[in-house]
Amino acid sequence: MTPSRRESLIGATSLALGASLGGRAALAATSSASVNGVINVFSFAGGNSAPVIIKPGFVGLSFEKFALADGLFSTRNANLSALISTFKFMGSSYLRIGGNTVDTVKWNQNGNGTGYNEVAPANIAQLRAFLDRVGWQVIYGVNLATSTPDLAVAEVNCVVQTLGDRLYAVEFGNEPNFFNNQKYPPPTGYSSWTYALYINRWKQFADAVLHAQPNIRLAGPEFIGDLGWFKQFLADTQSYPLSLATFHYYRGSGTQPSDNMTTLLSPDSNHASQVAAASQLAASRPYGLPLRMAEVGSYLSPPKSGSNGGNTYSGALWAIDHVFQSAIHGASGVNFHCVSTANYTAIENKWERTTTGLRPAFWGLVFAAKTQYYVNNHSTANVVQNSIIMTGKANPYFSAYAIRADSDCGVVIVNKDPSTTLNMTVNFNSNIEYATLIQMGGLALTASTPPPIWQASFSRTQFHAMPTKPQDVGISGTQASLIVPPASATYLGVTCQHAV
Repeated sequence: MTPSRRESLIGATSLALGASLGGRAALAATSSASVNGVINVFSFAGGNSAPVIIKPGFVGLSFEKFALADGLFSTRNANLSALISTFKFMGSSYLRIGGNTVDTVKWNQNGNGTGYNEVAPANIAQLRAFLDRVGWQVIYGVNLATSTPDLAVAEVNCVVQTLGDRLYAVEFGNEPNFFNNQKYPPPTGYSSWTYALYINRWKQFADAVLHAQPNIRLAGPEFIGDLGWFKQFLADTQSYPLSLATFHYYRGSGTQPSDNMTTLLSPDSNHASQVAAASQLAASRPYGLPLRMAEVGSYLSPPKSGSNGGNTYSGALWAIDHVFQSAIHGASGVNFHCVSTANYTAIENKWERTTTGLRPAFWGLVFAAKTQYYVNNHSTANVVQNSIIMTGKANPYFSAYAIRADSDCGVVIVNKDPSTTLNMTVNFNSNIEYATLIQMGGLALTASTPPPIWQASFSRTQFHAMPTKPQDVGISGTQASLIVPPASATYLGVTCQHAV
């Protein structure tokens, strides 16, 4: 039974992975300045981006193929039960198995599932058991650079037979436009990898797999950065049953002077343009294709000293913005990559075998996923970037997004400014009957500990009893007022008398 009012700290199911959550008061933050802002959610035409559809499962995770080979999703992982809880905590979504090691891990039909740098039928059975327990589907990567079409067929046959409806799609290779950088040896007779060599090899693998499994869904090409290759790939594969176009994005290498926390939290025009261009190219293919940003992260590497924000609380706020920016520019979903103890990883794991902790970025994903729970009773929802009408100078560290499905509507407000409080007024066009508030904050941007996430829900008759901590909230008729502290994110979800 769902009570008419509920308050909770989110994250208890994941404490075994090292999350540590504070009390409600921890969400309150002090600041040296405050500004006023207004959001009018009268209609989506009032936003400063066109409405786009967002579906359940938008926020997913990506892991290295080596993690599958080394038992991360099996009982060989001492923290398997905690990893299962962590996945379930995010709701049903899509796991992508890929990364650089997809092109080094080999298939061994006769292996026992414990061999080094190889995947065997036992590993696929372990993956199926894991997916059944968490309720996710998988985008499964197959070695393209250092394998053969025959091995690919044997692997895919096992994958199809074992995973069944838990398999969403199969893809070949990872970031093939970087094969030369990874020093994968080109086939005999070639001095280096070229697009022509890659696409011919991709078709050889696809033809062989489709001959054995004609009903399989394919995804690809998993390029990073190169829209030229991406466009050509979509044109050259029009006769193939591609179900999903995939692309990668990282905020930066992390080693440049400009790869710092300020840049991380600033608007990212490069990300916007790449996602928009890739989604338009995918949509323009005959019958259209959805675009999924199948591997994303903040900064690839930490700086020589200090932090660039990728592995701190600022990475959590970045992750929220990244999710919604990806949506409004046309992506159908995002998969945040998790690898070992990398600067950007959301989930730490030792040697890809034992899950050891949750990074702050993970909690940004949780926050973004939680904002969708209140529209997931619908098959789809619309999301739009909203303008915050400021009484003073606009602040690039403030961002807002509206989500709507029928009479359910939500507003996400991200305040990345470390010292300014945002006093918000949100106007709807019909009376608010029910409200849910989620807030993440209470930490310095440089903190490396998990942020508290607080949630409360209220019916119309209880609006007079809205909490005074962690923030003052007021709801009357069609209007809500709330305080968004420095370095925090707030979601206000409402059910109105009539559709907004």
